Amino acid sequence: MGNTIGVVVLDLDQETLTRRCLLSLVKGHRLPDMVVIVENGSEMQVELGAEFCGQVKIRKLRPGRNLGCAGGRNLGLDYLIGNAHLDILMVLDNDTIVPPDFVEKVHTLLLRPLEVVAPTVLDFATGKIWSCGGRASRDRSIEQLKIAPEDKHHFDVDWAPGACLIARSETWKAMGGFDPWLQFLFEDIDWCIRVRRKGGRIVVRKDLTLVHEPHQSLGGQWSPTRVYFWARNVTVFRLAVIRCGMFNNLRWVCREILLVFRDVLVSRAPWSKARLVGLAVGLTEGFRRKIGRVSRAS
Repeated sequence: MGNTIGVVVLDLDQETLTRRCLLSLVKGHRLPDMVVIVENGSEMQVELGAEFCGQVKIRKLRPGRNLGCAGGRNLGLDYLIGNAHLDILMVLDNDTIVPPDFVEKVHTLLLRPLEVVAPTVLDFATGKIWSCGGRASRDRSIEQLKIAPEDKHHFDVDWAPGACLIARSETWKAMGGFDPWLQFLFEDIDWCIRVRRKGGRIVVRKDLTLVHEPHQSLGGQWSPTRVYFWARNVTVFRLAVIRCGMFNNLRWVCREILLVFRDVLVSRAPWSKARLVGLAVGLTEGFRRKIGRVSRAS
């Protein structure tokens, strides 16, 4: 007997990408027991053709508005926890493609409480490692690893990207959901750090791989919307999550302000505005959280 598996996939008006991801799941050697599609978008609904009929139990959730990555994943995970008795729950980005043996390998995983497993993520365009987890520290902030240790089949990291995170249902219950305020970017890193602070582990496996086509949401890698969320969420993360310290945070703020002026000089007003607003919102929320933490401690 192995694990029963539930999968949460988000869609944001990207039917082609979402169908590609789902097809890679149903063409595998083993199928997940349930897949929940959370349709954050409004322009298109994901239509499932004959190739999905009878293959896997699929549920569609339509919240009626964009809940962001964090809120959408939380909605899907809450549905699985409340409506299905499954051993393992997995969040999977819709711009991923899993190999035929992926679910089969997850089926045989022996996971401990508060242990989170992530695959080695390969870049869609190059086939090289896009991420094998990452490190987070006060002095170096965030580092995404692209080289796996040669002498280890699996290894511990501080965080792994939300492209795919796998844990027992009890772990998801114990940890609660992703931070909905973060919405998009760093919500996965924040969640992983919370797991580690509770004594858990984030483990990347080299024998578990998938392909990821990154930066497909919110207009591409450096759209104004992405720039806004980057400036906003990194600021909160540095101030209130890993607490980088006054000097490192001041250096971060100065760097972002210099980038605002750079965008103005090259006539990129939407980017300049997005970065400046994101920075201001991030500083406000970051200090609010720091003050709240101090108040609770006292």
